[in-house]
Amino acid sequence: MQAKKILEQMSFGASVAEHDNDLKDYFVQTSTFNKFISDQGDVVAGDKGTGKSAIYRVLKENYREYPLLGSGPIDFSLVA
Repeated sequence: MQAKKILEQMSFGASVAEHDNDLKDYFVQTSTFNKFISDQGDVVAGDKGTGKSAIYRVLKENYREYPLLGSGPIDFSLVA
């Protein structure tokens, strides 16, 4: 019974990044993310639920924290 109470109190965030207000608190920098911010890739592709929107949101909200991205303004309206 103790395990059930612990699980009920845990938060795993929203099921989609678009609705997750705490994403920045537990976002995991994957190899795809690291390749993108180190200019080793220009496109983030994947199936539904693989983290594309999460990467987009983290970059949109924190791009100045990444040296290669934070040197100038980014027009996020160009991102599809």
